[in-house]
Amino acid sequence: CRRTTRRVNVVFVRLNLAALKVAWATVDAWCLFGVVFPFTLLHNPFPPLAPPAAELTTFRTGKQAALFLARIAPRQTIEHLTYELEKQIEEEHPSLDARTPSTPQTPKILEYQSTISSQKSEAMDQYLWRKSGRSEASSTSFAGESGVGRHTSLDEKKAGSENSRVYLTRAEVALILLSEVAIEQDEEFRPHLHVLLHAATLNSDSSSLLVRREAARLLVFLLYSLALKHLGPGADRRSGEYATLSSLIEALQAKDGEPLWQRERPTLVNPFIPSAAMVASFVNKVVRCFHFDTDLRERWWGEALKWACAAHSRHLASRSHQIFCALRPTLSSLSCNAMLAALQKCMINADLQKLDTAVEVLCTLKELLSNIEPAKFLLYPQLLLAAVSLLNSSVVKIGELTMAVLLEALQNLDLSDSFIRGSLLALSACSRPQEPVQAREPVQAGTRGQLARWELGENLFHDLGEADEACQLVCLQQLIIKGLFQPNTEIVALKVLGALAAQVAAEEESAAPLASAGECVSSTHLCDSSICSPVGDTLSAVLGDTLLGLVLTIAATLPSLHVHIAAGTHTADISCFVESLALACEAVGWPEVACAYMAVAQALQDPTSRDVSWAPALVRIVALRAFPAHGRWVLQRFVETVERGSEEYQAAGLLILRALFEVEELDLGSSFGEADQARFAGVLSPFICTSLGCWALHVMKAAVNKGARAAPAQQQDQDGLGVVLGWPHSIDELGTSNKLCSQSLERFVTACAGMDRNAMQVLPFIK
Repeated sequence: CRRTTRRVNVVFVRLNLAALKVAWATVDAWCLFGVVFPFTLLHNPFPPLAPPAAELTTFRTGKQAALFLARIAPRQTIEHLTYELEKQIEEEHPSLDARTPSTPQTPKILEYQSTISSQKSEAMDQYLWRKSGRSEASSTSFAGESGVGRHTSLDEKKAGSENSRVYLTRAEVALILLSEVAIEQDEEFRPHLHVLLHAATLNSDSSSLLVRREAARLLVFLLYSLALKHLGPGADRRSGEYATLSSLIEALQAKDGEPLWQRERPTLVNPFIPSAAMVASFVNKVVRCFHFDTDLRERWWGEALKWACAAHSRHLASRSHQIFCALRPTLSSLSCNAMLAALQKCMINADLQKLDTAVEVLCTLKELLSNIEPAKFLLYPQLLLAAVSLLNSSVVKIGELTMAVLLEALQNLDLSDSFIRGSLLALSACSRPQEPVQAREPVQAGTRGQLARWELGENLFHDLGEADEACQLVCLQQLIIKGLFQPNTEIVALKVLGALAAQVAAEEESAAPLASAGECVSSTHLCDSSICSPVGDTLSAVLGDTLLGLVLTIAATLPSLHVHIAAGTHTADISCFVESLALACEAVGWPEVACAYMAVAQALQDPTSRDVSWAPALVRIVALRAFPAHGRWVLQRFVETVERGSEEYQAAGLLILRALFEVEELDLGSSFGEADQARFAGVLSPFICTSLGCWALHVMKAAVNKGARAAPAQQQDQDGLGVVLGWPHSIDELGTSNKLCSQSLERFVTACAGMDRNAMQVLPFIK
């Protein structure tokens, strides 16, 4: 025992300090030797490496010690080195994680571009089997000599020129020692396979040449010891399993310490980076190599989720997100709530760096939803609540991804089911004060009619200053309409509005038998048919006033339909939206509007059709139904298109406004008083000297003629048309709306079942 102790101490004094601390802690962990080494009291985790000329000797002795310990107690040695490797999750690399200040801030959509290429080789098996019977003397040599080929040995000049930093962390030293231990050990690694695969993949683009090389060697030995040996020496070299293994091993060896992919990070501008596709391809190849390990994929995605949420390094968290998505995980309460908690933290005082992370989290959440069974959606009501909260964001990319999440929820949840509605309302109200909420005071009859109460919106946004001061939120469609003014979000906004219309149609359809049995249903259909029902027991409690939402959808999307059909760019998504809108109109008792939209849907069946002659007739039918009860809402939507849209949308908005004011039977009521006419003229006057001047003059003339015959308003807002509908609609600035997202998310995320925020510190790199 004394001789063994002296030998270990002689080896240790030649070690690099970090290697010494890791190796000696391994000895101390399982109490082989009762020696307390003074270097374990040092606190510097990042000791400098020796000069390149001395690197060879330094790590040769370190690997000698690791192999010696692994031969004595392989399980304890591997367990402790794996433990040290896992602590990389707590390491920070601020210089590597910093966002480039010059990154453009305009969001754009880019797609994955490239995947990793591989070369198949049937000669690799013979080579590996030959190298497996190495002697004790060869096992104590350095990287290339102890690996699967001399071409991986350390070139000192290359190491000196390519290492971008001059220190190694404890976790990286543990990785290097594990790569050496893996030469002689095999089954002892199997319980830790998911951790080792994840750590080695994360370090494959390390800024240190030595770490990259050792990570590749560890992967090669794991593939050989735990996968290729599984096939046996008589394996069919023509089989797909053998070909996948040999090609992957050959590709790793051919890199010779080069990064497997470029070291880069997703941003708000470029959320889909090429290296992410390469990571996904690599991960799937590795999993296929271990196809016999049936639970490896699940164990690995659990490890990836932990790193994605708890890594102190932005880069490690980002790569873990990519690995997590590549493994095609299924949605669980833990993963769902962890993603929502991460989003809540990102949106607090959101800056560009936090928004970069928020976009990545949303991409991961979207991937989770793509793998879920529709029947299981009702287990996660927090998804729909989170989407409603995030729709307040002022960032285009956040809005786009949020609407995609909301669309998945609406397509898989039947909101006509009272159990689902009750779950949504209960979760949204879980952190709200217990005192009863005052019912909304009835608004003046002549402007909007009495509106149903949006209980879910009140639960999420009540007493949040920005919401109360900036807007009147009465239905979900208000938060979606702004997406129609951005090319990146227009189509997904139409799809979400169509899904909401489909929910309205389904709700009214399910309520029809009750109505025939004598239930209270509005006979005029000019106000929400569910007003007379108890609050919380109707679709309005979840989506807001259903009829007003339908009116807003019609008014906001008419210009878009006109533009797409006139340009011949209508797609199946637009046709589906029109059909859903027709069904919703039929359900709320607007049969003539439904017939008009069905006619448009039939015209859209011809992909070459550019006929927009239906527009004036459809405007007339909608106007006769919506005015005067919802006249102000309709006018605001048309005016907003003229104000904010591109030139083609402005032209469509002016055409629709002219058709509206030329409807002889139109009753404007108090929707278009003197103050409104003055503001309306101010909106149109800048167009007089443009190519749209003729259209603007026609609209102004028709408006003046119609306004002169309008009934005098009982009470006018001082600023005219814009005051009543002044909710936030900017989606290209960073403002308080992102803070509103965080505050509303916080109200229900902390109450979600299975969410222990103390056990998992979410996104610690966000301060």
